Amino acid sequence: MSSTTEALAPMMILALAAVLLATAARQPSPVMSTTTTNLTLHNLCPYPVWPLVTANAGNPSIPTDADGEPAGRLDGNGEGLATLAFPPGAWSGRVVARTGCTGGDDNDEADAYDPLLPTPPLRCTTGDAPPVTVAQVSVGGTGGAAAYS
Repeated sequence: MSSTTEALAPMMILALAAVLLATAARQPSPVMSTTTTNLTLHNLCPYPVWPLVTANAGNPSIPTDADGEPAGRLDGNGEGLATLAFPPGAWSGRVVARTGCTGGDDNDEADAYDPLLPTPPLRCTTGDAPPVTVAQVSVGGTGGAAAYS
């Protein structure tokens, strides 16, 4: 395999798993007649990734997972899992997986984390470079359809 193919394969697995789970996660709420749509990210790569979900212009951001926590590091080998709730109505945005990140509140030095101290900013080795793979996700379209590209 070429180095480009090797770099694309894990990201494509993560992106495809995320999009397929987002499409399948539409479940009616037992209390209300509305539908909640979730995006579940499952890291099948052999290394950790830090997902970045960015809303398209005019759409609200999705800053937290279902537990109200920021979507942070997803451990590798199928152990990393996060579920993000889409806002009601139509939403569209991008999902990328960053690698080589440090800082934030979920870094490898968790035992040294002090909630009273400022959290160091999350820094990734990709810097400002565009990601290799971007999944474009749209939910709540005509007839409640979901799509990805």
